[in-house]
Amino acid sequence: MIGDVMLRTQRLTRKFSGFVAVNEVDFEVRRGELRAIIGPNGAGKTTFFRLLSADLPVTSGRIWFEGREVTGAPAHHLARLGVGRSYQITNAFPNLTIFENVRIASQPPSLDFKFWATYRQPSELTDKTNRILDIVHLSGKRALLASELSYGELRRLELGMALGTDPRLLLLDEPTAGMSPTETQTTIELIQRIAKDRTIILVEHKMNVVMTVCDRISTFHQGKILAEGTPEEIRANRDVQAVYFGSR
Repeated sequence: MIGDVMLRTQRLTRKFSGFVAVNEVDFEVRRGELRAIIGPNGAGKTTFFRLLSADLPVTSGRIWFEGREVTGAPAHHLARLGVGRSYQITNAFPNLTIFENVRIASQPPSLDFKFWATYRQPSELTDKTNRILDIVHLSGKRALLASELSYGELRRLELGMALGTDPRLLLLDEPTAGMSPTETQTTIELIQRIAKDRTIILVEHKMNVVMTVCDRISTFHQGKILAEGTPEEIRANRDVQAVYFGSR
């Protein structure tokens, strides 16, 4: 069920020298929503996404998460508040097992840098890791090294690592990029499943993914939001058709 406003920006702006990549964007996402950010190359969507996840500093404007201003907060602070992030380029440890990767990502702040604490003892952390592996369909490969996974499996591992922080808001950067049609469908089903318990914002280029999984879509053009609406509304929007699909 869609609830109150979870994430909000006000006049959010990012400049690179004289170039304005994101230009005074006002944006809201409600609790329980699955929102897509789309747009042609150079539209500002990736820069905006990086501002939301604190990968880039804000030039001007403000960001709120669950009513608390987080403008300028570092990424690790956002993670502890409940914001998770997956990246287009995977960040798994290649020489650790799948289980170890997810377990490290899942450990509470009190165990920071104590990677092997109680590793071989049954614990809530071990149970949590196993639950996440079940969610991302990697339980049967828990003992494999991350370097032994296929590309699609590696992307699912990274999603499992993001889930390990117990995010209430999950930011997904092109979650199906480079995937085969079969891997894409598996990922669509996974996103739909995990969206039942959390809010998700994703940047995605594959329109079949966007139109299948999302409640609402924000279309960027020249650093601003050109249009917002349901998949049906965005599909029918003449301005979106002109700048994104190249037709009127």
